[in-house]
Amino acid sequence: MGYQAALIAMAAIAIVLLIPPFIWHIKALNIPLITLICWLLLMDIKTFIDAIIWGGEDFKSRYNGVGYCDVMVRIQVGANVGISSSIAGVMFNLYRILKADSALPTLKSFKKVAVDLLISLLTPVIVMGLNYLVMIRRFSILQYSGCQGVTSLSWVTVVLYSMWMVIWSLVSVIFAVLIIFVFFKKRKDIKDILQCTNSGLNLVRFSRLLIFCCIIAVVMLPLSLFIFVDGLSNVENTYDFDIIHSQAIWGVITFVPLSEPYYITWIYLALSYVVFIFFGLGSDAIDMYLKALCRIGLGGAIEY
Repeated sequence: MGYQAALIAMAAIAIVLLIPPFIWHIKALNIPLITLICWLLLMDIKTFIDAIIWGGEDFKSRYNGVGYCDVMVRIQVGANVGISSSIAGVMFNLYRILKADSALPTLKSFKKVAVDLLISLLTPVIVMGLNYLVMIRRFSILQYSGCQGVTSLSWVTVVLYSMWMVIWSLVSVIFAVLIIFVFFKKRKDIKDILQCTNSGLNLVRFSRLLIFCCIIAVVMLPLSLFIFVDGLSNVENTYDFDIIHSQAIWGVITFVPLSEPYYITWIYLALSYVVFIFFGLGSDAIDMYLKALCRIGLGGAIEY
């Protein structure tokens, strides 16, 4: 199986597998995880479409990406930051639960929803909005991986984009350490704390969320550090908007042949499968599957 077929198959499966966890977290109103899954769904859909269009040897003669790629390169920079900020949002909520001395605001309270949205989405939205300032051309098209943004090697790129991935990844790791410390300090009272704070979590759900977030943080921190250090090592001293957005090259779309897909493509897919393993195979998810089968008239077959 070639890379094109593998990407199409793996992305299609990832999209399907993310739907049950997405539905479950919508019902639970877990906003940080909802935003995380949304970012991964968007990137998996991009991987699926890009592999179909530009996954072959003739990718240079295919659709030039105008319109579609203009949107997707901006969504991708948002996703790269948003995945880390969403995990930080989950970690923040877990830490608040362990440190709370009384019942926390309900899941639907304005304060909690606002805080979750601010942590999960504010930075990615700002990064997407300001990304134009550091783009040196509309986009490039890579074989297998499709649309990719092309940014300037300037300090502005570091400030407006790459440093935010590092910041949110570090925040996640710091919260993970604090949570583990408090968890072991209060381990005898954890069940009571989860119940008294109206968290909606039991010990199994809490542990699952914590382990999941730690895994994602461990993946995203080295990735974000690599992007940050790589950008910092090549940074230029000056930033000139007119030069960066030179009309001579802005509209030129380059097609870049690759021997294999861009590494970030595999990371999106891997994270999607990790989400399903943690949230699509638990008892809560299985109960949801059984109820869905009953609704479509297959409940008798299950009981049998």
